[in-house]
Amino acid sequence: MKLFAAPPPPAKVSDDFMPWKDGYKLGIRSVDSDHRMLFELVNNFERSVRKKESTAQISVTIDALENYVAEHFDREEKYLAAARYPGLGAHKAMHRDLKQDIQDYKYDFHDMPEDFDTGEFLNFLRDWLKDHIQSEDFAYVPYVKGEKKA
Repeated sequence: MKLFAAPPPPAKVSDDFMPWKDGYKLGIRSVDSDHRMLFELVNNFERSVRKKESTAQISVTIDALENYVAEHFDREEKYLAAARYPGLGAHKAMHRDLKQDIQDYKYDFHDMPEDFDTGEFLNFLRDWLKDHIQSEDFAYVPYVKGEKKA
């Protein structure tokens, strides 16, 4: 007879720059899936830099991030329009600004990759994405779920 159960295995510690946490879930499956992918793309960029991959490979990761951000924002804005979210205009402006910022960083990288500040770019992406999800995106959830009307 066992008196003591074996301790559970230790939780795997992520080495991701931006680990996904359940606290980022909005409860809207497709949006949560998009957000997880955005985290993964930022992590892919960080890994490419950390592994000192070629400029061409790092460029591919920036392009993938830029493209997916645009796709995600388009999908999300359609949900907000369908839900008649009253903050849609401001939300779209934030999206537009981020797309422009990513494009600016991309151009800076292409112009002078050896001088590109990857740390600044990564910190910008991390802070923007986390703050946007936790404040701006959570604000629209009741509208998209039909719990609140405009």
